[in-house]
Amino acid sequence: MGESEGVFIMNIMDKVKDWLQEVVHDNQEIVNAKENNEAEITTDGTDDIFVGWSECSESLLEKISEW
Repeated sequence: MGESEGVFIMNIMDKVKDWLQEVVHDNQEIVNAKENNEAEITTDGTDDIFVGWSECSESLLEKISEW
């Protein structure tokens, strides 16, 4: 792999990490409400989906850190 390919891959990885961190941040209010057994935040009952996205994003961020 050439230097430019390595830079390209690192740029993509940075974008992926930024996006995953954004998902975690954007869903934090919903995750907190769920963890504290508070009323659902969403009006359509999709809180669990957002919690799942957040959990998946956190797991991927941890895995990327291991690499």
